[in-house]
Amino acid sequence: MKNLSVALIIGILLCKPGFTQSMHDSIIPKKNELSIDLIPAIKLLSDLTKNHMYDYKGTVQYKRRLTKNIFLRFGATVILERSPKKYTNITSTYSDSLSVNYQQHQHKPELQLNTGIEYRWGKKRIKQFTGLDIGYIHTKTITSLYHELLPYYNMTYDPNTYDPDVKIGQSSSNNDPHSNAIIYSYSSTANGISITPFYGVQYHFSSRFFFSMQLGFQIRLLSVINKPIINNPVYSIYNSGKIHEINGNSQGILNNFSIAYRF
Repeated sequence: MKNLSVALIIGILLCKPGFTQSMHDSIIPKKNELSIDLIPAIKLLSDLTKNHMYDYKGTVQYKRRLTKNIFLRFGATVILERSPKKYTNITSTYSDSLSVNYQQHQHKPELQLNTGIEYRWGKKRIKQFTGLDIGYIHTKTITSLYHELLPYYNMTYDPNTYDPDVKIGQSSSNNDPHSNAIIYSYSSTANGISITPFYGVQYHFSSRFFFSMQLGFQIRLLSVINKPIINNPVYSIYNSGKIHEINGNSQGILNNFSIAYRF
């Protein structure tokens, strides 16, 4: 009688959809994972509450399980660089009037497409992973040099506090006449590849969802083409034509902090 009762209870549990699904989930590992970076949302909330000017870097990534421990990775990253001040490299000289030079850098969104191999190990909830990503990079920056004349002495003048788009012969205000002009401007378009060795930790808080934090250092091999927009050979300080660059990661070693879904 006792054995019959035990068999009946086991039979009822096996017939319950939730129990059957739980066993199914634990026996058959998921082969696909999709993750989204949470750092842009965290920075946006900080911008709204503390008026910071962060760069935004967001990543969407898909992973496909090849074996028990090896995953194939595909990712897309968009980086939007922002500066607390619109104008930089401000220099002033005074003769009969105050002469001020300053630069503006306009960064277009940078696109990175990556693929790589990941090796994962660890316990049920906390896992570690490491591997290597190889990617394609496209980015563009427009640099402009402004020259401004003021009819008075003010060595602390900051163009960030005035109208940046006034033309020669016009003024930013009736009480403070001055003139400025872009004396040269050029665009820098970069294409290249990136190599990123990485290490990370995951916390699997359910059978479907987990958090992931990845650290890595990116090496970038870029081919940069500089083209004049407003040409001025007297003031021009850039190298025209094509140049090649090798540089390290400017976005820090924290690549992403994401939430992922397994299916």
